Amino acid sequence: MGTYHTFFVAGDDELDRLFPGWKRPPEPPTPLGQPSLYDDVWGPGVPPVSEVMNDYMQVIEEACPPGLRTLPHFRAKNCDALALLDPLVAALIGGDGPVPPVRVGCDSDDDIPTVWALPAAAANALANTNDSDLMPIVQKVLAADVMGTGEPADYKAQAFLVDNVFWPLKMLAQEAGRRGAHVCHYFALHH
Repeated sequence: MGTYHTFFVAGDDELDRLFPGWKRPPEPPTPLGQPSLYDDVWGPGVPPVSEVMNDYMQVIEEACPPGLRTLPHFRAKNCDALALLDPLVAALIGGDGPVPPVRVGCDSDDDIPTVWALPAAAANALANTNDSDLMPIVQKVLAADVMGTGEPADYKAQAFLVDNVFWPLKMLAQEAGRRGAHVCHYFALHH
C-alpha cells in the first residue's frame, strides 16, 4: 500500500474548519468533528497547481479529500522523502530541529492524524528559489533518508521529484506568501 500526499495552502481558519477538533500542539486534540475535510460541503474543487500527468494520477487527484481540493493543492504518491518536513527546512534555511505539526488529531481519526506546515521562513525561501536550484535541494532532502531506506535515488528519480513535487511545492509557497497562509502537507495510507 502506498502513501497519498496532499500539499496545499491554508490559513489557520481553514485548518480549523477542515480539521475540526484537531489542535495545535501541545493542546490535546478532540476527535475529528463534522463537517471535515472528508465531507463534500466545501464547494467546487479547484484544479491542482500542476498538471495531472496521467490517468493513474487523475484517480489519485480525485481521491483527494473534497475539502482539500477546494484549496490550492497538488497530490503525490509515495513522496516519502517529505513525510517529515525537517530535511526540506534544513535544505532551505539550515538548522536541524524538528518541524512541529500545525494540527494533530486523535489516533482513531486517521492512520496519520497530523497536518504539517513549512515554517514561514522556509516557505519564503522556497518561494524565492530559482528553478535551477531545486535539484540541489532535492538531493539534500533525499540524502537525509527520512525513511531509512539507504537507497540513493538516481538522477531520473531526482529530476522527477523536481518537476512533479518540488516545483509545484514552490508554486504553493508563492501562493501562501500572497495569501499570508501556510504551505501544508497531509498524507494517509488510504486516500
